[in-house]
Amino acid sequence: MYIWNVNGLIEDLKAEKISQKEQLKYVISYSLLMLFASDPLVHVGKEYSYIDSIQSALLLLVSVLGIYFCYCANRKADDKDFLLRFFTIGLPITIRCLAIVFPLAIVAGIIEGLTSSEPLIEPVSATTSIFQVMFTVLLMSVFYVYYQNKFRLFGVSKEF
Repeated sequence: MYIWNVNGLIEDLKAEKISQKEQLKYVISYSLLMLFASDPLVHVGKEYSYIDSIQSALLLLVSVLGIYFCYCANRKADDKDFLLRFFTIGLPITIRCLAIVFPLAIVAGIIEGLTSSEPLIEPVSATTSIFQVMFTVLLMSVFYVYYQNKFRLFGVSKEF
C-alpha cells in the first residue's frame, strides 16, 4: 500500500497493477481516516454556536466543489474509474496534507492565542472562532486544489 507516494500510486493505477482487494484496503483506510478527521470527533467538549454552522456550510460547499473539480480533472485526463481513483489516491493525499496541517495548526493556534483579547493564562475558549473557520476553509480549499492537480496526472503518459 502506498501511504505517501501519490505519484507512484497513480502510475500503478494507470497500469492497472492494483488488485480489487488492495483497492478495498484503500477505500476502507481512506474512509476511516476521514471519519477520524470529521467535525464531531475533533470538537468533542466544545460548545456549538452559529459559527460552527457557518463553518459546516462552508466546508460542505468547498467539499462539493472540490469533488466536482476532481471529477472534471479526471474526465479531462482519461475519464476512467473516478470513484476508485478518488478513494485510492485520497489516502496518501490526506496523510500528506495532515503532515503539513498539524504544524500549521499549532502555529495558527499560537497566533490566535497571541492576538486574542483573552488572557493567555485562561483556559482555551470552548467555541469556534472566525479565525478557525477561515483557517479550516483555506486548508480544505488547498487540499482539493492539490487533489485536483493529482487527477491531471492520469492523463499524462510517462515517456522514457
